[in-house]
Amino acid sequence: MPTQLLNAVAQLVYTKYDPRNFPEDVTREVFEHLVQTPGLMAQYQDCLLRGIGSNTLHKNIGQRVKERLGAESCGYGKCNPAKALITGYTKLRPHPKTTLPAPSQKVVTPVGVSPQQKTTSCCFPFGQPLQELRQDDRSPKKVFVLGVYASAVHARWIGPDGRDAVRALAVASEPYIFWRGEGADALISRISIPSAAGRLVPADPQFNGPSGSALDEKFLRPLGLTRDQAWLSDLVPHSCANESQAKAIQRVYLPLAAQHGLPIPSIPSVPEELADAPRRAAILEELRESQASVLILLGDQPIRWFLRFFDSRWSRLSDFGAYGRLHATKIDGKDWQVLPLVHPRQAGRLGFSSAHWFEEHERWAKTAAGELLP
Repeated sequence: MPTQLLNAVAQLVYTKYDPRNFPEDVTREVFEHLVQTPGLMAQYQDCLLRGIGSNTLHKNIGQRVKERLGAESCGYGKCNPAKALITGYTKLRPHPKTTLPAPSQKVVTPVGVSPQQKTTSCCFPFGQPLQELRQDDRSPKKVFVLGVYASAVHARWIGPDGRDAVRALAVASEPYIFWRGEGADALISRISIPSAAGRLVPADPQFNGPSGSALDEKFLRPLGLTRDQAWLSDLVPHSCANESQAKAIQRVYLPLAAQHGLPIPSIPSVPEELADAPRRAAILEELRESQASVLILLGDQPIRWFLRFFDSRWSRLSDFGAYGRLHATKIDGKDWQVLPLVHPRQAGRLGFSSAHWFEEHERWAKTAAGELLP
């Protein structure tokens, strides 16, 4: 069975066509694209050399297009075999109840991730599965830290021409929650990439583990704490594709995906609703399990999407008044001390950040943090 070619066809269809709105002659277009793409034609010729008959091959390709779109047949069309390899094809139209299936992909073993973490059905560029990151050490803690969403392992993608294709491309889940960036070179070296697509090397250190390092240096250390005294969690327990990553995938990666049979990335974008009711319930269960007495909220979003549903007095960091103080609250009937602080991006001046909140946090870390917790 021509698995590699059929996967490339499925990925081409996934990239180029909307299953709810595509031309009836989509199969002809796919065959014409195959003829015009040297990498796909090489795979096609290899199938013929391995004894797969052209009629069988064409039938399988047509069937894969139909399956990938969830389409139904609506007639028959003719075409020029010099342009499309085939003399005729089945016309297709969207099925009234079509759903979008996941692109066919080989199973990829995640690199460097704790076996306790949950693997999702989504994947990064070059095929690493998206992992849900959760606290590994489940022993009782002094504080519970709630962030926004997990980051990722970033690689510098050097194209086959030796030039940078993408300076910092997210290629794998972090090996643990609030990763500090260590071992990035080993993690990236284990990700397979066709030589025709270039190579991956570690991105600049600023792109790997900056939030984890900031958490240790700018939050826990001023409070007199270490990692083993903190239970870590996020509103969204996995990496998300921000706008810059989505643009890089669209601009550089997708044009090569069909040509080289690469997995189609499916990392979700940052959701508008960062925590729904089931996710808030899961966080609350973690909070109870941690046995922590202090809940540290990193930035506006944990206040808006978690605390506000239990105590409506606050919806953003600025609502608390003086920065870096403990506030008594009740969450699900239990008394807690809440410590609202800035996001690590602000404290570490990572990317776009606010000078005001950086200065507030620096002042707090130097003058108040050390006396805050018993």
